[in-house]
Amino acid sequence: MKIAIAFAMVLASCAGTKDRCSNPPLGSVNAFFTGGDASRDVVATVTAITPLAEIGGFRYEMRDGSRLTWIAKEPIAALQIGRTYRFVVDYSPGFPDASGLLVFDGERLIFAAITDQKLFQHVLKEGVPGFAIATGDPTCASRGRTKCHEALVNLPLSIEHAGERKVLFQGETARAGEFEIDALVAQKVTYRSGCADAGLPGVCVIIHRVQ
Repeated sequence: MKIAIAFAMVLASCAGTKDRCSNPPLGSVNAFFTGGDASRDVVATVTAITPLAEIGGFRYEMRDGSRLTWIAKEPIAALQIGRTYRFVVDYSPGFPDASGLLVFDGERLIFAAITDQKLFQHVLKEGVPGFAIATGDPTCASRGRTKCHEALVNLPLSIEHAGERKVLFQGETARAGEFEIDALVAQKVTYRSGCADAGLPGVCVIIHRVQ
């Protein structure tokens, strides 16, 4: 009986690893200010939140006249009209674009998001306050290939916060302290030559305060 239970546990473990290796990315997010500098560090009061169905995102109107565009399936968690926040937006154009967003309520971080080809390669180069985030070495085989991508390999994403360490693969969510973490993308992409504008995000992570 003990042998049977142990074997079942091994099978379950292997199945979980296989699923993690085959999980597709869940899409990426993007943040930038329109009109003037796309990257800014500002304290502003939100006056309106407008869905942008044509691009799949939301526009945040500020009392000072600035506009923040957030391209994502869901609005920025916890933001309320009439409240004042500090917005740190770091945007880098390219194929694909990279962007980082930090939102503070006073001194408290309440939301963070990053999309980049490698963690902190183009944006948020100083990281996310209170978090240590890193991608690990590949442990998976390629989950597939395309005419422009020789290999697409899921990577482990290590996140440490408040004495807790979580390891996620793309498509997974975890709780660390008072924050929820969503790993939308964590992958290593090997490109074929001769394909222009075929860049894919290597990492996309959303962190938001839940208490």
